[in-house]
Amino acid sequence: MTNFNLNQAQLSERLLLLQKLDLEYSNHKATQHRPNRETKLLNTIALLLSTGRPGDHFAAAFDKRQGLEVILAKNGTPTSEDIADAKELFSCLCNPEISNPRDLYPFVSRRCRASVLKRIQKLRASIVDTGFYNEFYSRLDQYPSARDLLSPDVIEQEFPEDEDAIEDEFVGMPLSVVLRDLLEGTIGVTSVSEVPNLDEFVDIHTLASTLGDSSFMQEWIIMREVGYQKAKRFQQCRQKLSRYIDDVHSLIRGAKRLGGVIKYRWVTDESLGIQAREEDIRIHAATPEEAAHRASVLSSQQLEELKERKPSLVEPWQRTVHSCIHAEIRIILHFGRVSMQGMSGRFQPIGLSKSSCLCCVLWIAAHNIRGGIWWQTRSRNKPDPTWAFTARACPNVQGLALATFDEKVISGVLRWLQLRYESGTEFRKDLYQIVEDDGALNADDLAVVVAAALTSTRKGDGKAIVYSVLGQ
Repeated sequence: MTNFNLNQAQLSERLLLLQKLDLEYSNHKATQHRPNRETKLLNTIALLLSTGRPGDHFAAAFDKRQGLEVILAKNGTPTSEDIADAKELFSCLCNPEISNPRDLYPFVSRRCRASVLKRIQKLRASIVDTGFYNEFYSRLDQYPSARDLLSPDVIEQEFPEDEDAIEDEFVGMPLSVVLRDLLEGTIGVTSVSEVPNLDEFVDIHTLASTLGDSSFMQEWIIMREVGYQKAKRFQQCRQKLSRYIDDVHSLIRGAKRLGGVIKYRWVTDESLGIQAREEDIRIHAATPEEAAHRASVLSSQQLEELKERKPSLVEPWQRTVHSCIHAEIRIILHFGRVSMQGMSGRFQPIGLSKSSCLCCVLWIAAHNIRGGIWWQTRSRNKPDPTWAFTARACPNVQGLALATFDEKVISGVLRWLQLRYESGTEFRKDLYQIVEDDGALNADDLAVVVAAALTSTRKGDGKAIVYSVLGQ
């Protein structure tokens, strides 16, 4: 990589362009199947370290070569606050007096304050700001069981996951009244401006989960009846919030089974020997339009049509990007510095506080086909302009072709841009419906994109990635 500064600025600019145009990425679900137990535990550790502040992304992995050790990383090097809070978290997990999520909530409400509040507000918004509220009542009026009086049999049928949450006072009432009260109750308890106390948070979880797990809601989504997308959005929001109860419960149980002290280690700039640390990258293009010209992915006619749809393309945009080595890449670099004996060929999950970005997926895919360990993360393939190259930052990492991996990211992002916008005005088309283009791949790159299909745990990504990402 002969001119790092030019390449980094160019890459950040192209990623910023993708980010500017591809707001639909936010609607893509990261996974469509249940993660295995190990991945779930790692995801929960990363979740509990996440503050919710912009750019605060964490990753975790297990190192089992000499006993069990948890490897932690974040975007950038950890702060003293991160180090202290991780120490407190693992101390709590090993504490015999911490037996359920309620016991850990004081830590959650402090460390994860911004994240918890944001998830509560998004849950409320999924009801009151999307039209879900009206669709709910419209469907409830037509629901065949709406007038059934609540009895033990009806409770078992309608609330199979949450029978204990239905209070005795509801027995004898019409089902419609119970479902209505659950919805209105959820709206009421989510009207907050600060992180709720423990009892209030449990109320939010109980009301939203009982409603979400009801047969009424499940059938609505499964049958894809009118408004099901809004119902699905509600489900996604309440499931994300419920992780602070359900997933934390699983993590605490897992920690108890281990017994004793849980060893952990941070990946830091010092431990990796990182020489080029976090830095601000200057974006050369003054507008998205100029960036599109510089990337040469659209014809003049296509660009004019695009500008009609998005007039903001000609407006000034962000000119500085703060780049850093992302958390999941730091995990892999850590393992690249030590003996891989006993791990070669194994699939290794990385737990994340948020899904891997497009560049991480491309880099990990290139690593997987050559690196011996097959790392797996969840991903939406969403562009993130803060992604930084590894070769210049980590010249001391041995045994990994970092420059080659970085080059694959460059070519992959350019290919992504070309395929994403070759139809010009159809840029809104779903990312995973890109036209097959396997003839453009050489043998080496085909191996890399197959690795990308395996790297991302999103079910159904394989076809899109194999035929679209790294064509030359």
